[in-house]
Amino acid sequence: MKKVLILTDFSANAEHAAENAAYICAKLNADILLYHTSQVIPITPYDGGGPYAGELTSIYTEEDKEKMTKHSAKLKEFVKRLNPESRLLIHNLHGDGGLGPNVKDLLEHNDIELVVMGARSGSYLDHFLAGSETQSVLRNTDRPLLIVPPAVNLEKIKNVVFATDYNAKDKAALNYLIDLAKLLTFRIQVVHINVFGEDANKDIIAEMDFKKFANELKFQDITYHAIRGKDVVPRLNRYCEECGADILAVIHYHQGFLSRLFNASQTTKELANQRQSLLIFPPKFTAE
Repeated sequence: MKKVLILTDFSANAEHAAENAAYICAKLNADILLYHTSQVIPITPYDGGGPYAGELTSIYTEEDKEKMTKHSAKLKEFVKRLNPESRLLIHNLHGDGGLGPNVKDLLEHNDIELVVMGARSGSYLDHFLAGSETQSVLRNTDRPLLIVPPAVNLEKIKNVVFATDYNAKDKAALNYLIDLAKLLTFRIQVVHINVFGEDANKDIIAEMDFKKFANELKFQDITYHAIRGKDVVPRLNRYCEECGADILAVIHYHQGFLSRLFNASQTTKELANQRQSLLIFPPKFTAE
């Protein structure tokens, strides 16, 4: 059976993200795989102190396992409150070492539909730009990554904004979003990011090809919009706020167009207070 992988550090933000993921799991008919990894720091023994160092490592691991048990129990109670008849299963798993490589291993041995994690602050900016754990996960996964900020409620997802420059590789992400929209019943607003000075003719051809692909997927609740100019990121920010977007979906290429936008200093300023959840399609998801 398919699962949604929820990464947790046992924080309040992580618990909030897990509860929001439960809403999605219920509609996807997917179980939850709750996962935490502990970073083990090797300690050099001195004068026979090796056993003591080993005992310390074991204590920390047991503390994490206890936190996992409590987190899982709270999540089970939350699911039962949502639906007393729910058959959604919650699997707990604890690991040691780097998060990214461990996630890669989990994906190889489980049918994971989506990866979810909580934001560390009031916005997702630190994750997308500089979060080392997030970047490590993105390098090691070919599944979409959903980052849920505090105070966001995804019980009823109504509107998803998909930012694109009509790159041919973005079709895979659109296909995924449409499949998800059919299950979760939300509308998709495709927002074309057009930076001043780019080849307009090239954009027109790419747009026609992109829309033709979308039409073939036979999804009616999709609209197209454009953000043009030099400072497009602030406009994207305002657009999401004005249209009431629940999720902003973006493609994260190693050297891609949107990655360049989201690494601009102006972006840091403008997205600092963004409230939407962020759905990131990693490079391996769109790889040809």
